[in-house]
Amino acid sequence: MNNFLYSNYHVISSFLGFTPIILIFLLYYFNRKKQSPTKDLIMILVGWLIIFLSTQLLWNYLSLYSPQSEREDILLSDGAPRAFSLIFGWVYALLLLGLFRISDRTIQWLKKKIN
Repeated sequence: MNNFLYSNYHVISSFLGFTPIILIFLLYYFNRKKQSPTKDLIMILVGWLIIFLSTQLLWNYLSLYSPQSEREDILLSDGAPRAFSLIFGWVYALLLLGLFRISDRTIQWLKKKIN
């Protein structure tokens, strides 16, 4: 298993970077029918948690499985992405959920115009 994690480092790190976008899209997709302010707030909080946890997971993966030449730079960096995801992760979640809602409404509007 470790050989897989080392040999596919760039693929796995890219996948971990896109994981929050995919998970927040799925969160919106399965909850898009019945919308309410309370549900929106819960979705933003869950999105914040997804962004924070995925940032922690990515950071841990990079520190354990990155090539030796990059590992020292990663371990000596200041950890700003981790702190930013903790403090402002809700902004990312809000923007992503807003983008998905606007896209969904635009698609529904276009379907009405076509039919």
